[in-house]
Amino acid sequence: MKASSAVSISDAFDGGNIEHVKNEDGSVFLKVKPDPYTELEKTNHMQYFSFRSRVYAEDKVNMKYVIENAGECSYPSGWPGYTVFYSTDRTTWRRVLDTNYDAEKGHLEWSFDHNNASNGESVHFCYYPPYSYERHLDLIAQCELASGATVKSLGQTLDGREMECITCGDGPLSAWIIHRQHPGEISLIIIEWFLIMFKRFH
Repeated sequence: MKASSAVSISDAFDGGNIEHVKNEDGSVFLKVKPDPYTELEKTNHMQYFSFRSRVYAEDKVNMKYVIENAGECSYPSGWPGYTVFYSTDRTTWRRVLDTNYDAEKGHLEWSFDHNNASNGESVHFCYYPPYSYERHLDLIAQCELASGATVKSLGQTLDGREMECITCGDGPLSAWIIHRQHPGEISLIIIEWFLIMFKRFH
């Protein structure tokens, strides 16, 4: 990282999760924050990360990002072969193909070339592309307006968010599909699969 450059790391948005540790020798060091403690499993799981990196520089730079506690995450066996997602518009997501997991150090590392002007100053990195609560509410609204579908609440989460149940169809096969249980389980993929199965049996 050049002396004329500065980087700002932020996770202050829906689904954001990262701790900015330090900048040193052209590298940005980070840590995944643990999830809330679970009484059932008696632990604080951690795996998901999502953050924005904003670079201020006279000339953009090629930065190395290091998640220092990747080896301490709940499923470190998922890191080998994994590639980080990034986006410059929060709509189109691509993978950082040079992502590497150093099992000895427990570090997940990747580099990003901020020299490319088309990248802009802000880049979002994440474990898997986020599916915001606002986007979820849009999906629920579409389901409520859809013919043949009904939406009801099963209760609320500890944060006061509704847990909706969408019912459709009247055939002999009953199937329950749960989504948004874990950060890596993206609603859009689940819903697309559901629609395929729905069409197959109707």
